Amino acid sequence: MAEQQLQGKISKQVLSFQKKLVDIAAILEAWVDFPEEDLEFATLEEVIDAITTVKQEIETLAATFHDGKIASYGISLCLQVAQCG
Repeated sequence: MAEQQLQGKISKQVLSFQKKLVDIAAILEAWVDFPEEDLEFATLEEVIDAITTVKQEIETLAATFHDGKIASYGISLCLQVAQCG
């Protein structure tokens, strides 16, 4: 995990998400700005699939947040000793 952080893996993933979302936004803007041109850079199904894929990739990365935080900062632990007797 530490090696991946040093290599900037998370930053690269976030930049990848950003690029994919900007590409999707460009397609949607073209549809809105030029509806009469009958331009089709992607079908509606392709756009929905692309959004779904990015959403799943973001959720997968977000699911690793807790483990990454523990790896970076450690874990705090408090033990309470019960006295018997």
